[in-house]
Amino acid sequence: MIKFFRKLRQRIFSDNSPAGRAGKLSKYSLYAIGEIVLVVIGILIALSINNWNESRKLKEAETKYLLELKSNLLIDLEDINHSISFTSDKIKSNQIVLEYLDGEQTFQDTLKKHFGNLSVSLHFTPQTSAIEGIKTAEGINIIKNDSLRKALSYTYDFMYKHIMYVEKEDEHRFQYNILRPALNNNLKLNHLSNEAEPIDNIDIKQNQSFRNVISSNVWYKKFLLSQYKLQYKTVSDLIQLIEDELEAA
Repeated sequence: MIKFFRKLRQRIFSDNSPAGRAGKLSKYSLYAIGEIVLVVIGILIALSINNWNESRKLKEAETKYLLELKSNLLIDLEDINHSISFTSDKIKSNQIVLEYLDGEQTFQDTLKKHFGNLSVSLHFTPQTSAIEGIKTAEGINIIKNDSLRKALSYTYDFMYKHIMYVEKEDEHRFQYNILRPALNNNLKLNHLSNEAEPIDNIDIKQNQSFRNVISSNVWYKKFLLSQYKLQYKTVSDLIQLIEDELEAA
């Protein structure tokens, strides 16, 4: 096309006949329009290539971040699964202690483990390197899928913070202020073996206040367990969304 307009320009300026001079203006106008069109087409092609390159770079960055997010979330999922198992075990120990307090059985050494499990807490620490990297470098809007972007915000900005708040409330408001003072007043604690036994086996069975504290501890732990299970489902669903997005890329 460039050669076509170059030859056309040469013919226009080489024709010196009267008829040629008369039509020179209209021919030159045609040539000028053609060159303008050619320049515009060239610019559009260049912009298209540039936009394609930018889109490709953004997509590659998005894929990289999604893989990092998935890696972080898989670690979190393993941590949450441990929290579920750990908390379930502590609930069982608390219930065994309640059965001992309410029953006629004498104290057995096997109960030391369960008394030692009455006051044990967890601290969920999420892996946030990927989400922080996104926010710092590109911003969350680099994730183009709207549903996935909302799920990320819900998980990191609400669910994770909620879990850490519930853990903190359980530990500081209940364990430090109520549970542990009750245990210190009624149990002999072995911190090396993480076992404990009643100071007075007869008195502790008659201590309704102590029983109420253990009963409340079961309630707190069951609530915490329900939140861990909800968190597990939330993170599992988010991982699935990420995998679907990676497959569609």
